[in-house]
Amino acid sequence: MASWQNSALDRIEAAALAHGAIRVQPFGSVAAGTLDEWSDLDALVIAPDDRVAEFWPDHQWLPAFDAEVVATKHWRFRSDVAGVIQLLLADGRRVDVMVVEESLADERIRLLADLRPVVDASTVDTIANTMVFDALDAVHRAARGERILSTQLAFGLVGYCLDLSSAIRDLETGSCVHRFPANADELVDLLPAIPAAPGPADILQVVTAALDCFEDLIGRGPFHPPFPRTAIDNLIRRAERG
Repeated sequence: MASWQNSALDRIEAAALAHGAIRVQPFGSVAAGTLDEWSDLDALVIAPDDRVAEFWPDHQWLPAFDAEVVATKHWRFRSDVAGVIQLLLADGRRVDVMVVEESLADERIRLLADLRPVVDASTVDTIANTMVFDALDAVHRAARGERILSTQLAFGLVGYCLDLSSAIRDLETGSCVHRFPANADELVDLLPAIPAAPGPADILQVVTAALDCFEDLIGRGPFHPPFPRTAIDNLIRRAERG
């Protein structure tokens, strides 16, 4: 089926091969044949060994698209042998180009095709541990009246609740890729309300509500991370006493 993604993929392939790439292939929704109006373009460029630097991070070799590129993002994985170029087009479409050297290509292709969840108990342990220490820091800073930092930390706790919700969803669906709503989306209903212009007392309430949410989520999933809630509650009571 004709689509802007397939047309752009053809142009990327021609440009990459002309620049010395070995081959180009799609992944994601283009490869799976599940494109819709919200789909991005995901392209894998396989470069000769030791030549990734010719394709990443400089992306001047990429062809012109039918809309202006208004923002770019680059990130690297596996040291010097792989990187990703993300492009935002003026009309809101996104193009992701992953560059890997040939020796890594087969491994990367297998990983991209494996849609099983990548979360496990250790992942959730890390989320829980980070949440505990950010909650403690939020309480400390709220007690001192540091509104920006305490608010940033407290609001971030809601993000950890969402991280745990995502882990539960991945295991329930058996996939790390989600294109449509899932039953686990209802976990969002557990998130605490966020007050406008919060003061120190509001921040302490947000911390408490976020901890309640996180504990509730732990009870709904297969994870049992260490979560020393009592220590944080003691600190909150101390802060409330002023």
